[in-house]
Amino acid sequence: MPIFRIGIWNNRPAVADPPDRLAVSLSGRGKHPRGVTLLELVLVILIIGIVASVVMPRISAFSGGGLRETTRHLAGTFRFLAEESASTHKRFRLRYDLKEGTYWVEKQNADGDFAQEGAKRFLDRGVSFEDVVTLQQGKVTTGETFTDFYPLGIEDTTVHIHDAGGHLLSLIVNPLTGRMKVMDGYIDVDTR
Repeated sequence: MPIFRIGIWNNRPAVADPPDRLAVSLSGRGKHPRGVTLLELVLVILIIGIVASVVMPRISAFSGGGLRETTRHLAGTFRFLAEESASTHKRFRLRYDLKEGTYWVEKQNADGDFAQEGAKRFLDRGVSFEDVVTLQQGKVTTGETFTDFYPLGIEDTTVHIHDAGGHLLSLIVNPLTGRMKVMDGYIDVDTR
């Protein structure tokens, strides 16, 4: 019986068979496996998921991810406030601080004043407001401004945001549904 000794075969009596004669595999299916087990597949998918979760945020930071994330959050906030105002019959306001790059929700109380609801939200890193155009206030490029949400609709609003790379988006709000149309570049809106 042959013996395996550091890669050299000879014909002396053997202690063990060579590795190719062993009928052992990780999957336990003999020496010629034809597939992978569910466990092996799950481990590979888990490893790919871990690598993707580490790499993807870094890639999105270089490809305007902050601008897209800010747009998604603003669009969600508009839809939520439109639905909340319609369902509760209360007036809400989305207030923007263009200098600080923040926005927050305010709710009208019984006295007619607006009180802040929740925390201020900062725009993502590298993203800032270009301007906010509303029907009541026109085009505002500095300071604070707001959009009013009524039970029957929203004030006409267009928000222009840009990132550090100069990519600019126009966020145009549908006054009836609160849905936001996102367009590349600066779309000038008539405020008459």
